[in-house]
Amino acid sequence: MKKTIVCIFGCWDLLHVGHLTILERAKTFGDILVVGVFTDSLIASKEYKDRPPIISCEDRCRMLQALICVDLTVILEEREYLPILKKFDVDVLVVGEDWGSSRGNIESFEYMKLNNKRFIQLPYTERVSSTKIKQQIINSYSL
Repeated sequence: MKKTIVCIFGCWDLLHVGHLTILERAKTFGDILVVGVFTDSLIASKEYKDRPPIISCEDRCRMLQALICVDLTVILEEREYLPILKKFDVDVLVVGEDWGSSRGNIESFEYMKLNNKRFIQLPYTERVSSTKIKQQIINSYSL
């Protein structure tokens, strides 16, 4: 019997309880959780966040791989998800509530829909985000 493969993509910078929550929830939808991790250069690009991550891609992958709920990490150099969805024959694509309407996002959604696969959008954990953590650090050390 084929195992159900779940996939989720993200930066995963400053790994926090919100990340852990969405990863644990994603894992509940299948047997194998594949986590896409954006490279430092992709995150820093003007097309995405326009600022570098705090934690390197290598370290973010290492931390994610240490989580019980994560079975595999895959590094993405661009926001094109379709090759990963096809390569791993993903059954369930889990995304956060800020999933936008970029070309790659729309292609992925349509691919999942056309192939009778699941697309699940989950809310973020309230009160926590990498941006809020960064701001708290700045505020704590401002003179």
